[in-house]
Amino acid sequence: MRSAHSDIEQAFHRLQAFRTGMTAGVEPEPRRLTRSELEPVLGNFGITRVADITDLDVIGIPVCSGVRPASRSLSVSSGKGMTFEAAWVSTVMESCEQALAEDAPALTAIVDSPQGLARRGLRSVPLDRQSRCATRYLPPDKELAWVRGMSWLTGEAVYAPYELVGMDMVTLAPWNTLGFRMSSVGLASGGDIATAFAHALGELIEDDALFGTVLAPTGRRAGCVEFTASEDDELVRAMSRLASAGIEARFSIAGDDSAMPVVTAVLLPQEDGTRERLYFSGSGCRPRLEDAALAGLLEAVQCRALFISGARDDLFEGEYRGVAGTGTERLFGACRFLPPGDQADHRMPALNDAVGVVAEGGRDIYVFPLGGGGFGFEAVRVLADDLVSMTRPASYVPSGRAARKLLRQWSLP
Repeated sequence: MRSAHSDIEQAFHRLQAFRTGMTAGVEPEPRRLTRSELEPVLGNFGITRVADITDLDVIGIPVCSGVRPASRSLSVSSGKGMTFEAAWVSTVMESCEQALAEDAPALTAIVDSPQGLARRGLRSVPLDRQSRCATRYLPPDKELAWVRGMSWLTGEAVYAPYELVGMDMVTLAPWNTLGFRMSSVGLASGGDIATAFAHALGELIEDDALFGTVLAPTGRRAGCVEFTASEDDELVRAMSRLASAGIEARFSIAGDDSAMPVVTAVLLPQEDGTRERLYFSGSGCRPRLEDAALAGLLEAVQCRALFISGARDDLFEGEYRGVAGTGTERLFGACRFLPPGDQADHRMPALNDAVGVVAEGGRDIYVFPLGGGGFGFEAVRVLADDLVSMTRPASYVPSGRAARKLLRQWSLP
C-alpha cells in the first residue's frame, strides 16, 4: 500500500515539530482536504466505492458510505457534512485512517513483553491508566506488539500495545481481546498533523464526557440549551432542513468537567404515531458550543441514513426493534437561539487550552503517528491517562475517575 515505515518515520518528525510549535503557543491553521486530492488514492487503501446515500432519507443533509471489501475491521465507513464534498471527504478519510490502523506489520516497532520493554530502557504508556485495558489479563512476561508514539508532556518516545493503537479486528488475529478493547475512538485524520491530533483528542474528550451522562438516571429532565448563532450559521440551516422534514432536534450538554463543549443531539419525528419509534442520536466535541451541537446533529443524521441503508457491518437486527421511552426523551431539551452579542462574551477555548485541561494533575497524552503523509494527509491515534471510555473490556475495573463521574451524575437533581 505504501512505503510504510518511512512514511511513519516522517510523520513522527512532523509530530515533533507540531508539538514544539504548540508548546511555544503557535497553533497552525488547519489545511482542508478536497475530493480532487483524495480521488487518485482510493485504490491504495482498498476503497472500491464511495456511495451517496443522502436520498435514502427525506432530510437532505449529505451522507456517504465508503466500501473497503478487504477491510480487517469495518468494511463500510461513513461520513457526513453540510455539503456533498464535505461528506465525501469525511467518508474517505474515515476509510483511510482505519486502513492505516489495520496495518499491524507497518505499525509494530518491537515485539517483547512489558518486562522486556523495561529491560530495554523503553517507556510504555501506563497501562493501568488506560480504560480500554484490563491489566489483570496482561502477564508481565507475555509478548506484545508495541507501537512507537510520543509523550506530549516530555516529547520522548513511548510505546503502547498494538491493541490500543490499531484496528485489526480479524477473528484469528493474535491480539489479546481479554486484556484490551479495540476501538476507533481516538483515531482520526486530517490535512495536517494538527487537525488529526485535534480531532482525535476531541473524540477522547467526548467519550469521557458521555460516560457518566449515558448512565445517568432516566428520570432527570434536561433544560433548554442556548446557542448564539446568526441565520446563516450551519447549525441553524441544519435544523431548518430537519424541520422541513418533520423532525425536531433536541440537545443535551454532556459532562461537567470536559476540556471542550460536548453536545448530544437527537432526532425526534413529529408525525402522529412516530414518537415512540426508534430515534437517532449523535454527539460532538468542538471548541465552540454551536459547532459541537452541529457535529452531534450531523452524526445523528448519518446514523439514521446508515440504518436505512442497512449496509454497516456493526448493525444488528435487534437494533431495528428498539424504541426509546419518555424517560430517555426527557434527557434532551429544546434549544433557543440568541443573536450574536446577546450572550455574555466568552473566549472560545483553543487547542492548547484543551490539552492543558486533559493533562491536569500530571496526566499525559500520547500521540501515535500512523502515516498517510505520502498521500497528502495525516492519521494519528491519541491515548490519554485516566480518561474514561465507553468501550471498555468486560473485565475492566472502573477507575477512581470513573466512579467520581458516576457519583456526580447520580447526585444531580
